[in-house]
Amino acid sequence: MTDGLISAYDDQGKPPEQQQATSKATGQEKTSTQVDRSNEPRIAPVPENKLDLTDPVALQMAQDVAGGVRVWQLRIGDAYLPGTLDTQHLRQLHAYVMQDIYAKPGATRGDERMLAELALKDKSEAKLPPQYDTREGVHGQLITLVPADKVNQRLEDLSARLFRENYLGGLDKPEFVFRLADYHLEYSKLAPFREGNESVIHVVLNHIGEEAGYVVAPNAAHQLLEVTDATLAAGLLSDKSRLVQVLSSVTQEEPSEEGRLRRKATSWALPAETSAEREKRIKEQYGG
Repeated sequence: MTDGLISAYDDQGKPPEQQQATSKATGQEKTSTQVDRSNEPRIAPVPENKLDLTDPVALQMAQDVAGGVRVWQLRIGDAYLPGTLDTQHLRQLHAYVMQDIYAKPGATRGDERMLAELALKDKSEAKLPPQYDTREGVHGQLITLVPADKVNQRLEDLSARLFRENYLGGLDKPEFVFRLADYHLEYSKLAPFREGNESVIHVVLNHIGEEAGYVVAPNAAHQLLEVTDATLAAGLLSDKSRLVQVLSSVTQEEPSEEGRLRRKATSWALPAETSAEREKRIKEQYGG
């Protein structure tokens, strides 16, 4: 795994002005001018994959198709990965959803950073590879991500916050969607993995919805990604009304009696659960 990780940084010695980037939105190549951007965060190269794809647009299409099938399996119960949306749980989700695209999925950007540090630990003159904490948005805008070395801890923090908020249980739909938009933006800015984040975040939205008594089905995936990128480019504190509107359109109340109880604050019976107790309950409920 270390060899594969280091190979992903093969072009790190090339100055940015000599590198070509390909837009995911248009598929057109663009070459930067003679501007020194050596100190700026850079977009990661296309990672090695089972399909030997080198074009980011083709790779994104493959991820959408193959990952979409795996996400659907998780939704309908053909696959079962319980957890509390902490770092380990997200690793498991990514490993499952992206198993058809990558040989060894499941490593966060933080894990990759730590592997690189270990590989270079005894080489005093070696330099760590760039953290690749910038990505290109739908319309070509550059979006700054959470630095790789902070990813794993931020995932733990988000998991702890969700637990304190009872996974948004006990909220009516407008409040639930508003809070879900906040979490969606934070996970999107975190971008825990170098590729496949959209599919994994869809699973996260589904997971939160199930716990809160809602069905979240991002069937407007491109629209959701577009408005998310626009909001992130403007800043986490910017107006998120369009994102709330899109999420509201794909969120429905779970019609079962259990779903109704989860939406009622006075009937929410699980705030005192520990993380371990909750995971045990889910396993018993779904026969895991």
